[in-house]
Amino acid sequence: MKEKINNFKEIFKKIFLVSVLILVIIQFRKISKEIKVEDIKYIFKNLSIFIIILMGIYGIFANIPASLYDFVLNDELDNDYDKKYIAETGFCINNFNDLLGLGGFISIGLRTAFYGKGHEPSKLVKKIIELLVFLPCGLSFFSILSLISLCFHTNPVLERYMILLIGASLYIPIVFGLSFFGKIKFKKKNQIKLFIISIAEWFGVMSAFVVIGYLMGIKFDLITLSTLVVAANIVGYISMIPGAIGSFDLIILLALKSQGIDQELALSWILLYRLAYYIIPFCLAFVFFSKNFTKAFQFKEAGFLKRLFKNITLIINTFMMYIFGLFMILAATLPDKAYGGGLLTKLNPIRASAIYQFPSILFGFIFIIMARAYISRQKKSYILNIVILSLVFLYTYITGYSLSTLIYIVIMFVMNLITKDELHTKQFIYASEDRFVDLLLANFMLIVYVGKILKHGSIIDVNISEANDFILIPFEYNFVSIIVTISIIYFLSYLLIRFLQGSRLKIGEKFDRDRYLSLLESQGGSKEAFLAFLDDKDLFWLRKDDLDLACLQIKTIADKVVVMGDPIGNEEYFDELLDEFINQADDLGYNIVFYEINKEITMKVHEYGFNFMKFGESANVNLEEFNLDGKKKKNLRKTINKIDRDGYKFEVMEKPFDGKTIKRLQEISNSWLGEEKEKGFSLGFFDRNYLNTGDIAVVKNPDGKIIAFANLCPIYYKNWATVDLMRYDDKVDGLMDYLFINIFTYLKENNIKYFDLGMAPLANVGVMRHSFLQEKMVYMIFKLGDHFYSFEGLKAYKDKYASFWEERYLSYSRGSSLIFSGLTLFYAINKKVK
Repeated sequence: MKEKINNFKEIFKKIFLVSVLILVIIQFRKISKEIKVEDIKYIFKNLSIFIIILMGIYGIFANIPASLYDFVLNDELDNDYDKKYIAETGFCINNFNDLLGLGGFISIGLRTAFYGKGHEPSKLVKKIIELLVFLPCGLSFFSILSLISLCFHTNPVLERYMILLIGASLYIPIVFGLSFFGKIKFKKKNQIKLFIISIAEWFGVMSAFVVIGYLMGIKFDLITLSTLVVAANIVGYISMIPGAIGSFDLIILLALKSQGIDQELALSWILLYRLAYYIIPFCLAFVFFSKNFTKAFQFKEAGFLKRLFKNITLIINTFMMYIFGLFMILAATLPDKAYGGGLLTKLNPIRASAIYQFPSILFGFIFIIMARAYISRQKKSYILNIVILSLVFLYTYITGYSLSTLIYIVIMFVMNLITKDELHTKQFIYASEDRFVDLLLANFMLIVYVGKILKHGSIIDVNISEANDFILIPFEYNFVSIIVTISIIYFLSYLLIRFLQGSRLKIGEKFDRDRYLSLLESQGGSKEAFLAFLDDKDLFWLRKDDLDLACLQIKTIADKVVVMGDPIGNEEYFDELLDEFINQADDLGYNIVFYEINKEITMKVHEYGFNFMKFGESANVNLEEFNLDGKKKKNLRKTINKIDRDGYKFEVMEKPFDGKTIKRLQEISNSWLGEEKEKGFSLGFFDRNYLNTGDIAVVKNPDGKIIAFANLCPIYYKNWATVDLMRYDDKVDGLMDYLFINIFTYLKENNIKYFDLGMAPLANVGVMRHSFLQEKMVYMIFKLGDHFYSFEGLKAYKDKYASFWEERYLSYSRGSSLIFSGLTLFYAINKKVK
């Protein structure tokens, strides 16, 4: 039976709440038809920013008494929390409860979280509920005062609220009765404190409304207004709507109208009250909540939510700055009357237009650049943002500000202050993809602006009607103004970018042959270790106790650092190497692209937020299992036997090589290349020093002349071997197969177990119907190089030797685009070699 009654109460509560909301909506809809939006805008526009700031400060001040409840609660619970902690969490709890409501659920839940450590949950909740009993006491107290004032200050309008006031005034005797009969277990001195705090809280609620009206310059009778506010709060409290939103507003709006105050003025009054007493303190409460959340909810990692909150704030502020920049450029393309007034109304239209439009575009470009520097966490952006936001605030005020715009700027300013600790990068690297998008958007708006000048001639004193009066070309004054304006904007933007970039520090060190060889010999290498000897890349080292343990092959291209292949050296230190490398690159503002890495490394960098895609497959030969037996290898056996019978010989030549040998190899290489150019980075190119790092396998014709060669690469990697350059100048059928098979035999005889045939780029990538669009576009980019290195042909050729294939991946920073990462790789590979 008791359960059914409770269920009925819940259903009735929901029906009552919905009914109140519907009633409020209906009444507001009726009132809205009589309200003129233009009048409300005019009221807001004529308020000075100083007055609005005063309102916000008083709103925060009026909320302070509510936080005192939690000092009493902690005294009852014998908690020993720091007073600052209680003050901040108390402010947070009461503001959240005021705005979000939920029938005290927010209050109970947060107080349990913030102060419940070491307490039995049921007893703790009971104490909190007893505290909540005292919250309406202050409203009841002011109801009693209102009734007393009505005895000496009769007013027919106020008498209609008599029943509400009498009902509310009965609450204090009920609480006194509960206390007297011992139903409330709080200490008597604490009960008195709670009663006084409740009076102070409700005084803050009512005084905030009165003070805001006073600051707006509205004339009113203090006693009458106080009684109306008390009555409206009673209705709001009964409605159980969070923050009494709608119910309080409706009652006070009608009451103010009955006192002869215009509806538009009354609504502006209410909106400012909501802003000052609820919204601004709520924002401060959210800061306190974020600050103390970790301690309350006992996150294992200290500062988790603080970092999360700051990261979210940084992203939101970046978005706001970027949108604001675009808006400022767009605003300059609007008709001249867009600046709306302010101090500009005192100037002639031409000068006013110049003051409004040029800085608007300039600030727009600056905000776009600063948004990029800010999201890249550039240290210098903090101070610059403060200066620029201050200047744009002043500019907005001069040009006929709107309240919403100024509030928007203040919010950005506050967010910049909050995220100061997140700004750590030493320089600003303007990412290619960001630059492309920014220039596209900004220049589109600039084109619109130019069109406006040509149509209206508004930035300088130009009369379009004088189109026939020119020296060189029609509208020459307009073109001069366009060129000057754009030049100044781009020049100042360039200076800003250069200032943010600083000295453009690079990551890594130049290739040191002796140091690198020492690492390979002591710690081991990798399948791609030989590529470092090309000396077209830098190395990033992990060094501990004066000992090199591991390194990465890297190349810095514009805004990106491209890593070639897997880490090199001691595998036990690869995680530490990657961590140090990624953090250093992040500190310097670079995006990273990992190319041709294995699955294990791909998953490791994915933990740092890197995106990835399969970029091809590497062919590998198990030399212990390789042979020419069976029907499938019949044609290969015939080819090898024929070449042997024709007198061709296989030989492995040991380094170093004399000038005559190098010259012959150069001739073969040039013949093989034809008119094509050498590629680099992930592919070897002909270089004397590079070839002298390892032995070379050659094929000689019957006359003893070298006709083909392949360099055996020094990789120092377990029982693996590979070749890089494989070139020939004689059209002998099967010559490459002959060279490969003899290399396999040679290596097998020298106890090498595996041979890496190299990667087939984009094998089975981006070719499926449902492949990602970006993968298809990267495939198209690399197909541009297919005229020389046939990727499809490579896959087919290597397939006849491969014992197994190993997937290789491209991994790129979260802030990068796959397409731009692909373009960077294309540039790195196809860049002219030395």
